[in-house]
Order: sequence, then C-alpha cells, then structure tokens
Amino acid sequence: MSAVRKCDDYQMMKLFYHSLVDKKNIFYIYFTSDLLYWLDKSLELIPDSVNVVLIGAGLDDNEQVWVRNRAEHPFILLSQYHTDRDIWEYLFRLNKYNFGWIDVDCFVFEPNLFLEMTKLKQNESANCVWSDKKSGCDYEFLNTYFLFLNVDCIKKVKESKVYVSPHGYRDARVKDIRDLKSRTITSKQKKLLYRIIPKEIYLSSTEESSSSLLRFDTLQLYQVIADALGFHLNKIRNYCGEASAPSYLSNDAIHIGASVHVLDINFKNQCEVEKGKLLLQFAYHLLAQNISRLPERYKYRLKAFRYRLQSMGISSGSVESNLVHHLRENGINENVILRLMK
Repeated sequence: MSAVRKCDDYQMMKLFYHSLVDKKNIFYIYFTSDLLYWLDKSLELIPDSVNVVLIGAGLDDNEQVWVRNRAEHPFILLSQYHTDRDIWEYLFRLNKYNFGWIDVDCFVFEPNLFLEMTKLKQNESANCVWSDKKSGCDYEFLNTYFLFLNVDCIKKVKESKVYVSPHGYRDARVKDIRDLKSRTITSKQKKLLYRIIPKEIYLSSTEESSSSLLRFDTLQLYQVIADALGFHLNKIRNYCGEASAPSYLSNDAIHIGASVHVLDINFKNQCEVEKGKLLLQFAYHLLAQNISRLPERYKYRLKAFRYRLQSMGISSGSVESNLVHHLRENGINENVILRLMK
C-alpha cells in the first residue's frame, strides 16, 4: 500500500475518532473481507453496555451494507486493506482515553470480563487475558487477542528518548523472509530491553524457534520497553496464548486464531496439521450456521471450506461432533459449548 493511501486512511480514522460521542473504554474490533461470520458471533456475545467500535477494511458493497444493518456500533470503513499492526499504529496515535482490542475471532462468554478489563492501575501498561513465554526466558509476553491499554503509559513511552511502536520487531540476526515485515530492534531499544531480559540470555538466543526471544509480535517490544519505564503488564487471567497449551481454551473466553488464514495455512508438522484442521472446522461450522444471513459471496467460501475438509479426510457432517468433543476434552462446560455452537 502506498504511503499516500495509508495517510488518507489515517486522516479518515482521525476524523472518525473525533466524531465519536463516547471515547472512553472503547473496545475496537478490526476485520477485513470474508470475516463477517466471525464478527457476527463475536458481537452476539458482547453485552450491549460495552462501548464497541468497528473498523473494517477491504469490504465489498454487500459486506458494508451487512455490517451497517447488523451492528448499531460506530463503524468506519477504510479504503484499503491494512494489517492489524497498521491499525494499532493508528490507535496509539489517536486515542485520548484507555482503550481495548478484541480479535474478531475472540469470543467472550463471561460478560463481567469487560468491566474487569477496564480497571487499570496507574503503573500498569495493559490488562491481558492471554500471555506466554519465549524460549529460554521466564518473562510473560502479552498476546493481543483481548487487551485493554493504559493511554498514560503510551504517552510516557512516546515521551521517552527510546521510540517504540506497537509494531512487531525482530533482532537483526533474524533472516527468515517471513519476519522481514517486522521492524529491526535498535541499539537504544536493546538498552532498555536488557533491564527486563538479561543480556546474556538475549544474546544466546537463536532464531530457530517461532517463540525465539529474537522475535517480538505485535505490542510485545512495546510491553518490554514500558516495563523498563515502570509500567507492568497485569494478567487478569492466566491463560496461555499458545493454542496447544491446556490453558488456552476457557469458559471465560475462547480465541480461535488465524481466522484470516483458514484456507492458506502452511502445515509444517503434525501439530500444525491438527491446529489447521481444528481452525477449518470452527470456520466451517460458524459460517454454515449463519450462511442464510450473510452476503452471497460467503456461499462460495462455504463450498471452499467443504472441499478443503474433504481433502483433509473430514466429513462436513462430522464437524459439529468433532468440535464438541474437542471442547469437552478441554474442560469447556455445556453452556459455553451451546452458546459457541448455536
């Protein structure tokens, strides 16, 4: 995307933000084309009292109409596709009050969780529900699936002499082409990083693992720099952000993950194959449940899901029972299963 178009969309976001009647305790949901069935389920579970703001990008005309008819929440449509990291950059620049984020494929079943999320202490950078550790390090890094951020912390980080954005970062030693869109960690950032993560541990890290200390996902380097400046992460739940972990799924909230990549996941090993099968079955079930209410293009997506299921040896008729079995195995109660699957 050209810098001009990004600038235009930022100006649109700026005007939109200033037009919002209620700017306090906003929870943003960002989504792009072909994700309306995830959005529909997410909104269904969010209490009416929550201040939700929708940000869409790359939607066709029918999808735009659907969103405006489906949701009473403030909604802005950006002219171009953006990564979530672009949107985070805009939100950091615009918000005047503490604000939150919910992934479009994150489903919150405990309504009081939203109120808990908005309770931030002065020295806390953010409230999170999911977090995880990186290889060789005990430090807990946030996951962005469901977050609430302290705007005063954002201001303090901006005012420091060490610039850091919410973007993803990588060490200069990382050469994997998949990481090249991440920004490179600067020497000034490393000085603060070493206050939190011992220098010898960081320098001994390698890039082989996806959880390497040399890679920082969205907001993770910002979290570390904020910590070094006296703002700490608050975990209101202790759920692990790794999808294969026992504490990833809960009765409070369920994050599916990778929803935008349902049809193009690159399976490297058996663990990823199983995660891909699970994601595809969740996507198929949610879409099939709501297909009559969605724009015409979603019928073709449903056919693509069905074909992909067949290629993986999964019958579409077994999807619901497979998912229910998986959820029960992971300790999800019957009420939550019913609300997710209906």
